[in-house]
Amino acid sequence: MAKNSMLGVSFTYDSINIVEQQAGKAVNSIKIHIDNKPEVSAGPNTTKGEADTAELIKNTLAEQNIATQEAVLALLSKDLIIRFFEIPLVPRSEIASTVGFEAKKYVPFKLEELIFDFQPNIDRKNKKIAILFISIRREIIDRYMSILEQAGLSIVSVEPMFFSVMRAVKHITKAATKAPIAIIDVDSSFERGDITVIERFYPLLSRDLNLKIYADKDKDAIESIALKLGNEIRISLDYYRRQFPGSFVNIEELILLAPRDSGALGETLTKELEMKVLAPDINDSLALIGKELDLEQIRAYGASLLNKVSLPIKINLLAKMAIKEAEERPPANLENILTIIAENVDKNFVIKNVAVFLIVASAIYLLGLRQVMAVNTRLKSIKTGRQKLSILKDMKKITYPALQTFEKEYEKKIQAVEKLETERSYLTPKLSAVAKSAEKGIWLDRISFDDKQDKQNLIIRGFVYLADGQKEFVAVNQFLSNLKASEEFSSFKDISLGEVSRLKKGEFDLTSFEIQCRDVKM
Repeated sequence: MAKNSMLGVSFTYDSINIVEQQAGKAVNSIKIHIDNKPEVSAGPNTTKGEADTAELIKNTLAEQNIATQEAVLALLSKDLIIRFFEIPLVPRSEIASTVGFEAKKYVPFKLEELIFDFQPNIDRKNKKIAILFISIRREIIDRYMSILEQAGLSIVSVEPMFFSVMRAVKHITKAATKAPIAIIDVDSSFERGDITVIERFYPLLSRDLNLKIYADKDKDAIESIALKLGNEIRISLDYYRRQFPGSFVNIEELILLAPRDSGALGETLTKELEMKVLAPDINDSLALIGKELDLEQIRAYGASLLNKVSLPIKINLLAKMAIKEAEERPPANLENILTIIAENVDKNFVIKNVAVFLIVASAIYLLGLRQVMAVNTRLKSIKTGRQKLSILKDMKKITYPALQTFEKEYEKKIQAVEKLETERSYLTPKLSAVAKSAEKGIWLDRISFDDKQDKQNLIIRGFVYLADGQKEFVAVNQFLSNLKASEEFSSFKDISLGEVSRLKKGEFDLTSFEIQCRDVKM
């Protein structure tokens, strides 16, 4: 296997396209025609169709002497659920949970049945976040992975095919796309295509185009294709304009990727849409590409450029699939979880946590008791001193107004001490409220407090395990809401999440959190 080589793999409606790329150039390309796509597996065993397709790919790679095994898989939009929507501007730590909640409005399946990833685009000026949400049903991605793994390939990333097209366009045309442009990608049959609106190579819209019409390349057919394609482009741009009315920017330029023998199509579209349409012949850039490729292979070539051409988007369905598989492991009971954590992280992990909690609680109790005793002792001393006024010597030298002043000063001292005792705030009710507010699956790691300038801050740190990242985020947010609703915590001016993150403890993926209660005189 050559150093720095990568395969790009794309499945179309009637072919499998594989391109081997080295140092940015295509050195090998394969097109495997398939009559029928393999059926989806119904269980853990692959179907005969999958096995046959895998064997066909494996044999073809061997015949072409292609030894590269690492590959990027590009998927058609029809295999994916692609949604663009907006959420309010929230802290970064809350974006994932907000997207998980909002996405349920836009997808026809339960999120638990999908492998999904998303990319936020933060607009602080307008106080909103644009979300690119991409998901795929589990059985579909399992089918593709089964075929390619049986063929001996190691998949490093799974992405939408329009990502691959964007990467190929960026590499070949060197377009900067400072202003929004549209990329129109038409397949060799002129039956299907995609439109992707991008700004600085960040996708703003992606949509399938249905172009099933008579596909002969004579003048009448080209005009019919242009008419159909022009209508589809208008529909797509109108949809984007309605979806994001405040963000829409007129698109004045289109890049058309079409079969090389359809040069008149670009000119006809220019007249039809009254906008600039560029129809570059990709294979004019052979110095960059390395060898001549058809449109389907250009998509695979774009996928192979994953590590060569960067895009401002980081979406990898394969990585999310691995996380999903880890989360779907049969959940162990709490006793086993704590035992495994203790064995893998710290032999006395659970004991130390319990001990720390008991020590903190005891320290708070003893500190409070000590302060109460000190206050009582001082109060008794003041009262005793006040009683001794009756036996002061030289009573004749003390005037009545002086005695009144003397008595008032002692009364102020007594009132100050009594106020210190009666208005003192205890932590015990707050600790009790913490225990009552905790959701299922949550356990505490540390509770700390400090006293600065007559203000105390209370910080709660802990973990949550529910074998589901989204559920764990929800549990933390509910814990926070319970604390805010608690009467014992009503004196706090600010109760907020300081940090929420995913981490691994032994073989379990947990969510750690920190809740900060600040700016309160206790």
